[in-house]
Amino acid sequence: MSVHKSEKETIILKASLYMTLEKVFRIIHANEDWLIHRILHYAKIHDYTKYTSTLAEAWRLSISGLSELLTKGVDHYGCIPEMNPDDDFQNDPLTRFGVIEARRHRERGVSLSMFLGLMKYYRQSYVDLIQEKKDEGYNLELARLFIDRSFDRIEIAFCQDWSGKDQDAFIKELQANNRRMTNEKNAYLTVFESLSDPAIIVNERHDIVNVNHAAMSLIDSASIPGAIYYKPEDNRFFQIETSDKNQNVTCSTVIGCPLKDVFPWIDSIIKKFSVNDTPESVIECSAVINFERRYFEVQSASMLDVSEKYTSTILSLREITKRKIIQQALVDSENRFRKLFEASIEGIAIHDLVYNPEREPVDYQITDVNPAFTKHTGISRDAAMGKTGREINNSEIPPYFEQFKNVALTGQPTFFETYIKPMNKHFRVSVFSPKPETFATVFEDISESKRAEQKLRESEKRYKSLFHNNHAVMLLIDPENGCIMDANPAAAIYYQYDQETLLKMKISDINTMSPEALAVDIKLANEKKKNQFYFHHRLASGEIRDVEVFSGPIIVAGKQLLYSIIHDVTDRKKMEEALQKSNRELDDFAYIASHDLREPLRGISNYATFLMEDYSDTIDTEGKNKLETLKRLCKREEDLIQSLLTYSQVGRTDLIYTPVDLNGLIVEVKESIESSFPDQRVQIFVPSRLPTIQCDAIRISEVFFNLVSNAIKYNEKPEKQIEIGFLQSNTGKWNPPESQAEKITFPVYYVRDNGIGIPEKHKEKIFMIFKRLHSRDKYGGGIGAGLTIVKKIIERHGGMIWLDSEVGKGTTFYFTLPSRNS
Repeated sequence: MSVHKSEKETIILKASLYMTLEKVFRIIHANEDWLIHRILHYAKIHDYTKYTSTLAEAWRLSISGLSELLTKGVDHYGCIPEMNPDDDFQNDPLTRFGVIEARRHRERGVSLSMFLGLMKYYRQSYVDLIQEKKDEGYNLELARLFIDRSFDRIEIAFCQDWSGKDQDAFIKELQANNRRMTNEKNAYLTVFESLSDPAIIVNERHDIVNVNHAAMSLIDSASIPGAIYYKPEDNRFFQIETSDKNQNVTCSTVIGCPLKDVFPWIDSIIKKFSVNDTPESVIECSAVINFERRYFEVQSASMLDVSEKYTSTILSLREITKRKIIQQALVDSENRFRKLFEASIEGIAIHDLVYNPEREPVDYQITDVNPAFTKHTGISRDAAMGKTGREINNSEIPPYFEQFKNVALTGQPTFFETYIKPMNKHFRVSVFSPKPETFATVFEDISESKRAEQKLRESEKRYKSLFHNNHAVMLLIDPENGCIMDANPAAAIYYQYDQETLLKMKISDINTMSPEALAVDIKLANEKKKNQFYFHHRLASGEIRDVEVFSGPIIVAGKQLLYSIIHDVTDRKKMEEALQKSNRELDDFAYIASHDLREPLRGISNYATFLMEDYSDTIDTEGKNKLETLKRLCKREEDLIQSLLTYSQVGRTDLIYTPVDLNGLIVEVKESIESSFPDQRVQIFVPSRLPTIQCDAIRISEVFFNLVSNAIKYNEKPEKQIEIGFLQSNTGKWNPPESQAEKITFPVYYVRDNGIGIPEKHKEKIFMIFKRLHSRDKYGGGIGAGLTIVKKIIERHGGMIWLDSEVGKGTTFYFTLPSRNS
């Protein structure tokens, strides 16, 4: 009877210990930030932060490592990890992290006493936490005993490892690590000195802690990179009286000198950062350096040091002198324009288009007029400003709206003559667009015929000036016979003919198209059916160049001609061809590399299997586990390579277009899904019959299978509901991407689920290859290539894919397949 009682008590004790440790480790994992702040608190008050990391991530990793270690201790021992003389502390899973961390700190020159002392405060932090949370309903004595014994084992393990190192090996280890740290220091110093932007580091008192070469160059144009670090006494700024240095500097050294003595123009604004201390805050300032006014943007950033060991501030300067000069030039240009605008004898009015709620232009509004406007129309500036076309003309339809709208939206100028009945005046109106959605009308009174004739000649003169002074290549062509009627100097330079020779030529002498095909394009341009063309033009040297031509009808001296504005796009074409070639080569490389890499992986996996089968009696459990891990890793790597190969093949192989009934294809997909997810409750429904389209059946089947598979895997609801359908018009909620909305063609297909949803910030990342939003084994595992392949297949069909999602409610993937289905 007593024996059974003892066994029962043991079972109860173990159960109590298990429940206690389970609660404790839930608390530990839930309070990682609390532990980080607590160990930082101890490290600061006991001066350990003088020798520890400054970044919060290092402390987080140490806490998470210890917490994981303690968790493994529970799994390994299942009880209080007591010690005995025969324990192998070096290979204890509970102590492994501590030994590794001890070695790393020893290599950095940290002493055993220092590391052991800090570890005592790590122990204390965990003890403080379980004491703090003692009301959570666990056995505080057992929890405290487990923490103490676990840390005892860790400390014994790294003390044992530490003491096992002989002195010579220890010295060599320190020497090697010292060389590595010296190289790291030199690398960071080189980066700091190589920065093109001046950088200045100051302490809380605004004394200079360090400056880079670019900053030193502001006060000494002949400063040497690194001199202030390696040999500050040789810094010529302080020793050579003839040095080209800032006349405001009065200090005898830079490091440790107050900022106001070296860079007084920066010190004068540094206090402003305390008022608006954000990473985006930028303050402009200027200074006279070497007798030249220079402008800078100054940005301030505090050191990211949780240990509060380094409390310095980094000041980075970006020179904007050239930008300031350009801005001033723009202001001067605006002033000149304003003077010309005000002094012009022609009436000028500036207008903006007015839109309705559907963003359709419906009117225009006057935003500025010159004095001549009032002189010609009798309407004062105050009466005109802000008035719409309807209001100022007292009409339901704004006059000349279509012409004005076309100019404002296309940038193509126009002119016309008109009669204003209320004024009893004839006007010639020129319209051009100074910026998008804006147009200017320049008009003159041509009521008298002689004045009209004179103004006509002046207008032609202005046109000639515009044509011949333009830097763009421009030609005037007679659409009836293709003769070149006029060519500006830029055209003569480009085609390498003198202007007299060009005027004796036809456009067919330059354009390499057949005369018949060229005549068709000239007709299209003359009838305004097309205004943008791509041709091959031949220069006088015989060289053939790719050109983009904008052409349309224009009336010159009463005759309709074609204007042509020619842009050379040869280099752009070459770049596009080079990019296409590079993409093909990249696909070829991915195909070859993924194919060749699989063979050695299979060999490794097979040998692991042979070892397990042939030597199962001699390999211990840990060895077998490692071989299983090796096989699993080989399988994962082969899956990654297979996905890469599949992705490459999608880009390489030609699509086989055939008529495909999507309804039959979905039936086949359903059958594949049922065999792939036999234990899942899945409802797939199609609300209306799907169309028959031209596509590659195998690839499109992959698209639907991948989307439906994801809808099942990333779904925590007991019944997975999936809807497959299509939209025939722009109706309902489908949220196309704004940048691509105009390019979307119907129908739009969709796959909708009631799964976990996708956060907004991850909507682009999910299409990146091998990018998973969750841990490797969560939601059925996978390698993160499915959606990448789906996107590639859809793009090969000329379509696009996007999604609409709400976390916790589900996701809808939309895609188009326009190729050969328009």
